[in-house]
Amino acid sequence: MPVKNLWSRTLQRNCRIDAIRYQYEWIELRLYCREQYLNYRINSISGKVEIRRLDHVPLRGTVDHRREFHTLICYRGLENRAWTRIVKVVNAKMVCRKDICVAALAKPGLILEINIFSGNGELLERFTISSVIDFKIVASDNLIVVTTRGIRKQGTISLVIDSSTGSIIEHLTGFGGNAVANIDYVLICGEHEGKMITQGYNNDGEEIIPGGEEGIPVLTPFNPFPVMMHDQASMFESKQIILMGKNELKLYNPEEFLVEYTFIRPPFTRGVLNLNIHENTASVVARIMGRPVIATYDINGKILWVSHSVRNLIYSLITSEIVGMAIKEDGIWKTKVYRIKGNSLELEEIFAPNVFPIYARKDNIIVTDGNVVALYRVE
Repeated sequence: MPVKNLWSRTLQRNCRIDAIRYQYEWIELRLYCREQYLNYRINSISGKVEIRRLDHVPLRGTVDHRREFHTLICYRGLENRAWTRIVKVVNAKMVCRKDICVAALAKPGLILEINIFSGNGELLERFTISSVIDFKIVASDNLIVVTTRGIRKQGTISLVIDSSTGSIIEHLTGFGGNAVANIDYVLICGEHEGKMITQGYNNDGEEIIPGGEEGIPVLTPFNPFPVMMHDQASMFESKQIILMGKNELKLYNPEEFLVEYTFIRPPFTRGVLNLNIHENTASVVARIMGRPVIATYDINGKILWVSHSVRNLIYSLITSEIVGMAIKEDGIWKTKVYRIKGNSLELEEIFAPNVFPIYARKDNIIVTDGNVVALYRVE
């Protein structure tokens, strides 16, 4: 058998994985259930499980898009609606965290209306921005960011909102347009004096990149591209913040407020999966001879291995021995596991549809379909 199942654990019924953290050899899954919010810890080696109920069930939100209207839906618990609101606008996006929902509503005439709602649907604050041609809304565990790109400078703004209080902790005028987030950080990127600059904040609302740093942000490995590629990206804990410059990749340390490692950007790089500062290697998504591939380079620019053509990649977990790829084909998630052999990859396993990888170490990989979490070893 290409892979061997070492253990499997069934998650609580009628719950959804809401966040994933990593602490040493433990994986912490936060499960969003109808009446409760659970911390489900699994030992990645033994499969031992510890379950603890968390005190507060946070809000979550979605938008049901129809041809003539959009419905904002706020939940307090899985499928437990707190409130709904129908809006007739061009486009609508909404994110809920803690006790606050933030909805961005695009109206005719390049008008964007930003609404902050309480947990019972009460409108707390409203802003209107003109000349907006694009907008994004992302969130960490506690912060919600709305960033816009406008025809004129006044149409480009970024709002950072504390979801525990509903207060605006940062209002950047003339800066923004793109943002990415994970459960710990929000990163805002925009043009300033002809350069792409990134600013960032942690869950406490503190600046983690004082004054900004040149480069486009990437949160490896679960959001390897400088845009939010999938809805699940923000639920992961990322181990690295990478700033992609024109000629270099910078590993940024958000606790020390500094760039701690720089790697020459490999040619044709489109995304970053990992910077290994111990082995001085970079694993990137690149387009080589017109084909999208994953490649690992050493510090001298030599390709150590390169994959086959990889299309529809969402993210990839890479160790010294295996590569686990999450791809999306025809709207369905798939996980493919490869062994690194020489300077290429050899396919070992394709898991069932809607299974995605959450952890990899040496020749082991942990995957889940949202109902079962399982550890496999590549034989």
